[in-house]
Amino acid sequence: MKKEELVRLFFTRQKLISPEALSYLEGFSDKEVTNILERDLDLIVLKNHITFLKRYEIVKNLTKKETCNQIEYLNSKFNKMKDILASRIDKKFISINKITQTREDIYIIGMVKDIKEGEKTLVEVEDQTGSVTISFDDPVKCDLDDVVLVQTIPSGKILYGKKIIYPDVPLREPVRGNGKGCFISDLHLNESPESDIEKFFQWFNQENINYLFIAGDVVDLEKLEKYCDNKLVFIIPGEKDVEDDYPQLPLNPKKENIISLSNPSIINIGGINILMIHDFDLSMLKKRHLGDCLLKEDFLALDIVPDIVHYGHDHKPFVNNYKSITVVNSGSLLNEFKPVVVDFSTREWKQVNI
Repeated sequence: MKKEELVRLFFTRQKLISPEALSYLEGFSDKEVTNILERDLDLIVLKNHITFLKRYEIVKNLTKKETCNQIEYLNSKFNKMKDILASRIDKKFISINKITQTREDIYIIGMVKDIKEGEKTLVEVEDQTGSVTISFDDPVKCDLDDVVLVQTIPSGKILYGKKIIYPDVPLREPVRGNGKGCFISDLHLNESPESDIEKFFQWFNQENINYLFIAGDVVDLEKLEKYCDNKLVFIIPGEKDVEDDYPQLPLNPKKENIISLSNPSIINIGGINILMIHDFDLSMLKKRHLGDCLLKEDFLALDIVPDIVHYGHDHKPFVNNYKSITVVNSGSLLNEFKPVVVDFSTREWKQVNI
């Protein structure tokens, strides 16, 4: 929306808008501006009154748990992972019941049901048509219930295995967007000195940073809300925040600028897909799966490739890149605390010593 139209709309609502706020709202849609005008705004609308209204899209968020039996869950997991593998790997695969004797390589998508180590490694995989045992000369790196693509040669009842392939994330150029985000976790506000969190927010509120992301274990949500004013805050629970098993449902903050999501969740903001997860391992990206839970639909299949992974739990500051994905952990206020600031437009990052 153009500046002239913005001024007119605010004036008709008996509001004056500052030049900074006017520039900020350029490019917002008519609907977004209308939604802003329906809020309880001051007579003179300043930029810091509306910065938390930046646009975002919640891509993956669990709001209720529909549990099921193990067979239903494994079927859902297999189908989701099969789709990911088929889209990632350009190979013609066949179902197990279609295997015939041939000296050519064939490709099977299957779920690992058994692994037996010995002189040879025997791996039993199954799909929805049957199961088969595949012999490997060397130990294999896979776990039970992993869904994998197997390159193999039929050689009787036991197939000869050549390779086990995980879906992994693709090689690609880093995705760039708009704005800056600060990433923190494991505040443990019931134990940490209040002066430490005050020091952090004094720094954060003075910086030109649009968003704050908190990856769980805040513990005292009410205390956190005292410090979160105008900027947009995204938060997920950790095991210290809720009496619930993983994956955990969103918290219930009272402030409008605090957006609570499930653990795990994905949000697109400024053109960047951010995976927020409290406890994380790099194998989750390679396997494209975030853990197991008997849900009717396999919520933990990673069918969207993130640009940033934000986690915590182990209290160890860490920043690294994996195939153009920025993986960040700020540590904890209880131990070593190094907030991470990422510029979405350049994908450059820095660790901050508060």
